[in-house]
Amino acid sequence: LKLPEKNMEISDVVCGANHTIFLTTFNSIWVCGQNDHGQLGLGHMKDVKVMTKIYRFEGMIKQIHALYEASVCINLDGEVLTTGANGIGQLGNGSFMADAVEFSPTSITNTRAYDDFTLVTGAANVFAWKTNSISLGERMFHSMMDEFCDVQIFCLRKDGSVIAIKVGKIDYIISESQHNNLRDLSLPGKLKTLAEICSLDLATGSLPPLHVEDESKRSPLEGLVWWDRDTVDAVVHYVLEHYGQSHYTFEKVRATLGKVASDFRTYHNANS
Repeated sequence: LKLPEKNMEISDVVCGANHTIFLTTFNSIWVCGQNDHGQLGLGHMKDVKVMTKIYRFEGMIKQIHALYEASVCINLDGEVLTTGANGIGQLGNGSFMADAVEFSPTSITNTRAYDDFTLVTGAANVFAWKTNSISLGERMFHSMMDEFCDVQIFCLRKDGSVIAIKVGKIDYIISESQHNNLRDLSLPGKLKTLAEICSLDLATGSLPPLHVEDESKRSPLEGLVWWDRDTVDAVVHYVLEHYGQSHYTFEKVRATLGKVASDFRTYHNANS
Protein backbone atom coordinates (compact mmCIF):
# COMPACT_ATOMS: atom_id res chain seq x y z
CA LEU A 1 0.00 0.00 0.00
CA LYS A 2 1.44 3.34 -1.05
CA LEU A 3 0.78 5.94 1.62
CA PRO A 4 -0.59 9.28 0.42
CA GLU A 5 1.69 11.53 2.50
CA LYS A 6 5.47 11.68 2.84
CA ASN A 7 6.84 10.42 6.17
CA MET A 8 3.39 9.07 7.05
CA GLU A 9 3.42 6.17 9.52
CA ILE A 10 0.44 3.99 10.41
CA SER A 11 0.02 3.01 14.06
CA ASP A 12 -3.29 1.11 13.77
CA VAL A 13 -5.65 -0.25 11.13
CA VAL A 14 -9.21 -1.52 11.72
CA CYS A 15 -11.74 -2.92 9.28
CA GLY A 16 -15.52 -3.11 9.23
CA ALA A 17 -17.56 -5.14 6.75
CA ASN A 18 -16.26 -3.22 3.74
CA HIS A 19 -14.51 -0.13 5.11
CA THR A 20 -11.12 0.59 6.63
CA ILE A 21 -9.88 3.19 9.12
CA PHE A 22 -6.21 4.10 9.55
CA LEU A 23 -4.66 5.86 12.55
CA THR A 24 -1.30 7.58 12.07
CA THR A 25 1.48 8.15 14.57
CA PHE A 26 0.52 11.83 14.43
CA ASN A 27 -2.97 11.03 15.77
CA SER A 28 -4.80 11.62 12.49
CA ILE A 29 -7.32 9.30 10.83
CA TRP A 30 -7.73 8.26 7.21
CA VAL A 31 -10.62 6.23 5.78
CA CYS A 32 -11.63 4.40 2.62
CA GLY A 33 -14.16 1.85 1.37
CA GLN A 34 -17.91 1.41 1.43
CA ASN A 35 -19.81 4.37 2.83
CA ASP A 36 -23.50 3.62 2.30
CA HIS A 37 -24.30 4.34 5.95
CA GLY A 38 -21.85 7.19 6.48
CA GLN A 39 -19.39 4.86 8.21
CA LEU A 40 -16.40 6.79 6.83
CA GLY A 41 -17.45 9.96 8.64
CA LEU A 42 -16.83 12.20 5.64
CA GLY A 43 -20.17 14.01 5.66
CA HIS A 44 -21.66 12.05 2.75
CA MET A 45 -22.61 8.48 1.76
CA LYS A 46 -20.45 8.03 -1.34
CA ASP A 47 -17.95 5.16 -1.44
CA VAL A 48 -14.29 6.18 -1.39
CA LYS A 49 -11.64 4.17 -3.23
CA VAL A 50 -8.50 5.88 -1.88
CA MET A 51 -7.27 6.73 1.61
CA THR A 52 -8.89 10.03 2.59
CA LYS A 53 -7.96 12.14 5.60
CA ILE A 54 -10.59 13.58 7.93
CA TYR A 55 -8.89 16.96 8.34
CA ARG A 56 -11.03 18.25 11.18
CA PHE A 57 -9.55 15.54 13.43
CA GLU A 58 -5.93 16.03 12.41
CA GLY A 59 -3.67 15.36 15.39
CA MET A 60 -6.65 14.71 17.68
CA ILE A 61 -7.38 10.95 17.70
CA LYS A 62 -5.79 8.27 19.90
CA GLN A 63 -7.92 5.16 19.22
CA ILE A 64 -10.02 3.80 16.37
CA HIS A 65 -12.54 0.95 16.21
CA ALA A 66 -14.66 -0.42 13.36
CA LEU A 67 -18.09 -1.94 13.71
CA TYR A 68 -19.81 -3.84 10.90
CA GLU A 69 -21.14 -0.69 9.18
CA ALA A 70 -20.13 2.00 11.66
CA SER A 71 -16.96 3.51 13.09
CA VAL A 72 -15.73 4.67 16.48
CA CYS A 73 -12.84 6.90 17.47
CA ILE A 74 -11.64 8.31 20.76
CA ASN A 75 -9.98 11.71 20.83
CA LEU A 76 -7.11 12.83 23.04
CA ASP A 77 -9.60 14.22 25.57
CA GLY A 78 -11.20 10.78 25.97
CA GLU A 79 -14.41 11.63 24.12
CA VAL A 80 -16.03 8.78 22.17
CA LEU A 81 -17.13 9.74 18.64
CA THR A 82 -19.20 7.55 16.32
CA THR A 83 -20.55 7.56 12.78
CA GLY A 84 -22.38 5.21 10.40
CA ALA A 85 -25.23 2.72 10.71
CA ASN A 86 -27.47 3.14 13.74
CA GLY A 87 -30.34 0.73 13.12
CA ILE A 88 -30.17 -0.77 16.63
CA GLY A 89 -28.68 2.21 18.42
CA GLN A 90 -25.09 1.03 18.00
CA LEU A 91 -23.76 4.60 17.75
CA GLY A 92 -24.62 5.25 21.39
CA ASN A 93 -25.92 8.75 20.62
CA GLY A 94 -29.31 8.27 22.27
CA SER A 95 -31.25 7.58 19.08
CA PHE A 96 -32.21 4.62 16.93
CA MET A 97 -32.49 4.13 13.18
CA ALA A 98 -31.02 7.47 11.94
CA ASP A 99 -27.58 6.87 10.41
CA ALA A 100 -24.84 9.47 10.91
CA VAL A 101 -22.45 10.68 8.18
CA GLU A 102 -19.98 12.49 10.44
CA PHE A 103 -18.23 11.55 13.66
CA SER A 104 -20.10 13.09 16.57
CA PRO A 105 -19.99 12.73 20.38
CA THR A 106 -21.97 9.92 21.99
CA SER A 107 -24.01 9.75 25.17
CA ILE A 108 -21.10 7.93 26.81
CA THR A 109 -19.63 10.04 29.59
CA ASN A 110 -16.77 10.06 32.11
CA THR A 111 -14.28 8.51 29.72
CA ARG A 112 -11.65 11.08 30.64
CA ALA A 113 -11.25 9.39 34.00
CA TYR A 114 -9.87 6.36 32.20
CA ASP A 115 -6.99 7.56 30.05
CA ASP A 116 -5.86 4.04 29.31
CA PHE A 117 -9.20 2.43 28.55
CA THR A 118 -10.06 0.68 25.34
CA LEU A 119 -13.39 -0.46 24.00
CA VAL A 120 -14.13 -4.14 23.51
CA THR A 121 -15.61 -4.63 20.05
CA GLY A 122 -16.79 -8.17 20.71
CA ALA A 123 -19.66 -7.77 23.10
CA ALA A 124 -22.62 -5.86 21.81
CA ASN A 125 -20.85 -4.02 19.01
CA VAL A 126 -19.35 -1.76 21.66
CA PHE A 127 -22.33 0.45 22.47
CA ALA A 128 -25.70 -1.18 22.25
CA TRP A 129 -27.49 -4.21 21.01
CA LYS A 130 -30.92 -5.72 20.82
CA THR A 131 -31.70 -7.46 24.07
CA ASN A 132 -31.82 -10.68 22.06
CA SER A 133 -28.44 -10.38 20.37
CA ILE A 134 -24.87 -11.27 21.18
CA SER A 135 -22.02 -10.45 18.85
CA LEU A 136 -18.81 -12.45 19.14
CA GLY A 137 -16.71 -11.22 16.25
CA GLU A 138 -19.32 -10.92 13.54
CA ARG A 139 -21.40 -13.96 14.54
CA MET A 140 -24.90 -13.00 15.58
CA PHE A 141 -27.38 -15.08 17.55
CA HIS A 142 -30.99 -13.95 17.61
CA SER A 143 -34.05 -15.10 19.53
CA MET A 144 -36.78 -13.32 17.53
CA MET A 145 -37.30 -10.20 19.65
CA ASP A 146 -37.59 -6.55 18.72
CA GLU A 147 -36.94 -4.92 22.06
CA PHE A 148 -34.14 -2.40 22.51
CA CYS A 149 -32.18 -1.73 25.64
CA ASP A 150 -30.30 1.36 26.75
CA VAL A 151 -26.63 1.84 25.99
CA GLN A 152 -24.61 -1.04 27.38
CA ILE A 153 -20.83 -1.08 27.37
CA PHE A 154 -18.03 -3.38 28.34
CA CYS A 155 -14.86 -1.39 28.98
CA LEU A 156 -11.37 -2.69 29.66
CA ARG A 157 -8.19 -0.89 30.57
CA LYS A 158 -5.12 -1.83 28.60
CA ASP A 159 -3.77 -3.75 31.58
CA GLY A 160 -6.86 -5.96 31.44
CA SER A 161 -8.66 -4.52 34.45
CA VAL A 162 -12.38 -4.04 34.06
CA ILE A 163 -14.04 -0.66 34.52
CA ALA A 164 -17.72 -1.56 34.51
CA ILE A 165 -20.69 -3.36 33.11
CA LYS A 166 -23.12 -0.63 32.13
CA VAL A 167 -26.83 -1.38 32.05
CA GLY A 168 -28.84 1.67 31.10
CA LYS A 169 -27.62 4.41 33.43
CA ILE A 170 -26.30 2.03 36.09
CA ASP A 171 -22.62 1.12 36.35
CA TYR A 172 -21.74 -2.19 38.00
CA ILE A 173 -18.05 -1.87 38.85
CA ILE A 174 -15.87 -4.97 38.72
CA SER A 175 -12.40 -4.62 40.16
CA GLU A 176 -9.33 -6.12 38.57
CA SER A 177 -9.01 -8.66 41.40
CA GLN A 178 -12.67 -9.71 41.03
CA HIS A 179 -12.21 -10.09 37.28
CA ASN A 180 -9.13 -12.27 37.75
CA ASN A 181 -10.70 -14.35 40.54
CA LEU A 182 -13.67 -15.17 38.33
CA ARG A 183 -11.34 -17.02 35.95
CA ASP A 184 -10.78 -19.76 38.53
CA LEU A 185 -14.45 -20.32 39.31
CA SER A 186 -16.80 -22.80 37.68
CA LEU A 187 -19.47 -21.43 35.36
CA PRO A 188 -22.09 -21.45 38.17
CA GLY A 189 -19.57 -19.76 40.47
CA LYS A 190 -18.87 -17.04 37.93
CA LEU A 191 -22.58 -16.41 37.43
CA LYS A 192 -23.36 -16.35 41.15
CA THR A 193 -20.64 -13.75 41.74
CA LEU A 194 -21.70 -11.59 38.78
CA ALA A 195 -25.35 -11.83 39.81
CA GLU A 196 -24.45 -10.47 43.23
CA ILE A 197 -22.31 -7.67 41.73
CA CYS A 198 -25.12 -6.70 39.34
CA SER A 199 -27.85 -6.79 42.00
CA LEU A 200 -29.70 -9.84 40.68
CA ASP A 201 -31.35 -11.08 43.87
CA LEU A 202 -30.94 -14.86 43.90
CA ALA A 203 -33.48 -15.30 46.68
CA THR A 204 -36.41 -13.41 45.17
CA GLY A 205 -35.59 -13.08 41.46
CA SER A 206 -36.20 -15.47 38.61
CA LEU A 207 -34.78 -15.80 35.10
CA PRO A 208 -37.24 -14.24 32.63
CA PRO A 209 -38.30 -16.30 29.60
CA LEU A 210 -35.84 -16.27 26.70
CA HIS A 211 -38.37 -14.58 24.43
CA VAL A 212 -39.71 -11.27 25.69
CA GLU A 213 -43.19 -11.91 24.34
CA ASP A 214 -43.47 -14.96 26.63
CA GLU A 215 -43.28 -12.80 29.76
CA SER A 216 -46.95 -11.88 29.35
CA LYS A 217 -47.89 -15.55 28.93
CA ARG A 218 -46.04 -16.83 31.97
CA SER A 219 -45.64 -15.78 35.57
CA PRO A 220 -42.67 -16.41 37.85
CA LEU A 221 -43.07 -18.86 40.69
CA GLU A 222 -45.06 -17.61 43.65
CA GLY A 223 -43.10 -15.09 45.68
CA LEU A 224 -40.61 -14.39 42.90
CA VAL A 225 -40.23 -11.63 40.29
CA TRP A 226 -38.62 -11.64 36.88
CA TRP A 227 -35.08 -10.30 36.86
CA ASP A 228 -34.37 -7.25 34.70
CA ARG A 229 -33.79 -8.66 31.21
CA ASP A 230 -31.05 -6.18 30.25
CA THR A 231 -29.06 -6.99 33.38
CA VAL A 232 -29.37 -10.73 32.76
CA ASP A 233 -28.11 -10.26 29.19
CA ALA A 234 -25.23 -8.09 30.41
CA VAL A 235 -24.09 -10.81 32.85
CA VAL A 236 -24.30 -13.51 30.18
CA HIS A 237 -22.44 -11.38 27.63
CA TYR A 238 -19.73 -10.63 30.19
CA VAL A 239 -19.09 -14.32 30.79
CA LEU A 240 -19.04 -15.13 27.09
CA GLU A 241 -16.75 -12.21 26.26
CA HIS A 242 -14.16 -12.73 28.98
CA TYR A 243 -14.38 -16.38 30.02
CA GLY A 244 -16.28 -18.02 27.18
CA GLN A 245 -15.19 -21.45 26.05
CA SER A 246 -15.96 -23.18 22.78
CA HIS A 247 -18.82 -25.18 24.29
CA TYR A 248 -20.45 -22.14 25.92
CA THR A 249 -23.47 -20.71 24.16
CA PHE A 250 -25.71 -17.80 25.07
CA GLU A 251 -28.55 -20.18 25.84
CA LYS A 252 -26.38 -22.47 28.00
CA VAL A 253 -24.92 -19.66 30.09
CA ARG A 254 -28.34 -18.07 30.52
CA ALA A 255 -29.93 -21.36 31.58
CA THR A 256 -27.09 -21.95 34.04
CA LEU A 257 -27.78 -18.56 35.61
CA GLY A 258 -31.39 -19.63 36.15
CA LYS A 259 -30.25 -22.89 37.78
CA VAL A 260 -27.86 -20.97 40.05
CA ALA A 261 -30.83 -19.02 41.41
CA SER A 262 -32.95 -22.18 41.76
CA ASP A 263 -30.18 -24.02 43.64
CA PHE A 264 -29.61 -20.98 45.86
CA ARG A 265 -33.30 -20.88 46.85
CA THR A 266 -33.38 -24.64 47.47
CA TYR A 267 -30.36 -24.41 49.78
CA HIS A 268 -31.70 -21.29 51.48
CA ASN A 269 -35.13 -22.86 52.13
CA ALA A 270 -33.59 -26.08 53.42
CA ASN A 271 -31.47 -24.19 55.94
CA SER A 272 -33.94 -21.54 57.09
